Amino acid sequence: MRIKKLTYHDKYLDWRLEPLEFSNLNLLVGASGVGKTRILKALTDLKNIASGMSLNGVAWNVEFSIIDADYQWSGEFETLGVTQDRTNFYIDNKSMQKSRIIKEKIIIKQKSGSQLVSEIVERKQGDIFFQKNKIPAKLSAFESVLKLFSEDDHIVTLHKGFSEIITEGDISQTDRFGLQNDSYSLMIPLLAKQYKTIESIKDNTFSTFTKLALAYKSIPETFVEIKENFIDVFPEIEDMKINFKTDSNIRIKVEPFEEVEATEMVLYFKIRNVDSWISHHYLSAGMIKSLTFIADMYLCPEGTVILIDEFENSLGINCINILDELVLMKRNIQYIITSHHPYIINNVPMSYWKIITRKGSVVKALEANELNLGKSKHEVFMQLLQLDEFTQGVC
Repeated sequence: MRIKKLTYHDKYLDWRLEPLEFSNLNLLVGASGVGKTRILKALTDLKNIASGMSLNGVAWNVEFSIIDADYQWSGEFETLGVTQDRTNFYIDNKSMQKSRIIKEKIIIKQKSGSQLVSEIVERKQGDIFFQKNKIPAKLSAFESVLKLFSEDDHIVTLHKGFSEIITEGDISQTDRFGLQNDSYSLMIPLLAKQYKTIESIKDNTFSTFTKLALAYKSIPETFVEIKENFIDVFPEIEDMKINFKTDSNIRIKVEPFEEVEATEMVLYFKIRNVDSWISHHYLSAGMIKSLTFIADMYLCPEGTVILIDEFENSLGINCINILDELVLMKRNIQYIITSHHPYIINNVPMSYWKIITRKGSVVKALEANELNLGKSKHEVFMQLLQLDEFTQGVC
């Protein structure tokens, strides 16, 4: 999936985002408090709505593409006059008052040949029309049609697309990297027999660590590329490998696979000027997070959208050079990143900047070319630092 344009209005919190267009790489810049993080949160809200959550007072209109078609998904929840904290609406609690969806629509625009526009689903006045036919059954008024029809052939691709939005929080969680509670990671010898291509590894839901181990076993050239990128960021690392140890006393079965002996895998690193190897258990959280980010660049599914808030704090300024790699890889992955660090901004071409401004509760984005900045990289950067739109966040 690639998100192309987003309009978002949170009536409960009185926050509005004017239409914001996205490219494959997007760096949201601007003063603190203008709404950069909130934009990422709005995109996460879409993922949550697609999974069935009810969000009080939220209205949205998002345009996105998947494979050979463009889509538009819009909708609005009723605004409840309660003083309940928004975070409570992320809890699946049936006893809690939820907001109903008062309208929702999904439109498809086929790209092949002459463009064909057709309506897949529309919800209005409590009724749901699927391909213009009214659905007779009573369905939940609190869940999006993406959730209600998530197994229908017409909707399954859309539902899957929003599930592949990855946040910086996902990247930082140890469980995502597979260091804990990852049953599949105990089955690497068996999985390696079935997942021998890079495409089969990407398109599965294994943790990043499990995918990295499969690449180590089956696609060594991909593992080497990941390792070399990681060493470029952390030059004190000299080498990286994965060791496997099978325990015949422990057997594991995860459907639909057969029962096998559990295999412990440990990632080892060779530090320059140190004789012994060290395991990932002794690596800093920042280094693990950076390795996960790099591995995801190579191993996440096509169409993944990765959101990273304050790139410099999440991954460190040393990782900025990886952004050049992102552009050169030309994979179907979209990155939406925020930063206010001058080093980060100066090292990203201005064509990828989205300068976020706010007037009252209304947030909008400006392109660098709208501000008549200079032509040279240094001139553009120095002019940006002097703009009220950047320093104060004013429109």
